[in-house]
Amino acid sequence: MAKNQPPTKTVKQPSLPDKITKFLHDNLKALSFGLLAIAVFGIAIVSYGYFQKNKELKIEAALFEERTKLTDLLKVEDEKKEKPNFEAIASAASNLEAKILNFDKSSAATTSALELAGVYLDYQKFDKAKSLLEKLQPKDGVLASLVNQQFATTLFEMKDYKGAIAKFDSIISSKADAFLHPDALLKKGLAFHQLGDMEKAKAAFKQVAEEYAEKPIANTANKYLRVMNFKGQSK
Repeated sequence: MAKNQPPTKTVKQPSLPDKITKFLHDNLKALSFGLLAIAVFGIAIVSYGYFQKNKELKIEAALFEERTKLTDLLKVEDEKKEKPNFEAIASAASNLEAKILNFDKSSAATTSALELAGVYLDYQKFDKAKSLLEKLQPKDGVLASLVNQQFATTLFEMKDYKGAIAKFDSIISSKADAFLHPDALLKKGLAFHQLGDMEKAKAAFKQVAEEYAEKPIANTANKYLRVMNFKGQSK
């Protein structure tokens, strides 16, 4: 005769909420430290952004006076109200450049430098434009791209067409500089035209006209192509 078996004890499994509660209890210290680290990291990012913004505003304020002096002198010339004072313009430009180079890596200084380089180009002070642009070290990617584009344009104006083409090629090959590709490609075509390489000039203009057909720059490229055809410079 079989003996009576003891009743089987049923082990109750903890529910999911109980498991979560136990996990939180057992790991409270580690979780608290992790959350604290995340909070500190977040505060650090916000503080850094605020600091950078404040820093740029201070640099902008430091440049404002010199930039305004130059702008006012140029405005007088543009309006032709009186004979331009070229000596005063040169002095104001020199003072602004000195200020810019004190903050050569900032966005505010780079923006002012691009404007000043444009003034130098307008007055055919190509060496000054080139020298200024070479000294800039912008951290912002877009501004760095604009500096490269301005530098390539300066080389073109200095009739260093091969150097300009090399710079334009570096811009065209960079995905980050896609917003500059149409202009760089058009100017590359102009550089080839100046070198007498009509085949490469035509290829560059044609590429602009076809790839950027919906942009105004395509009209400019087509105009150059028509002029080349009219002069028999295009096969």
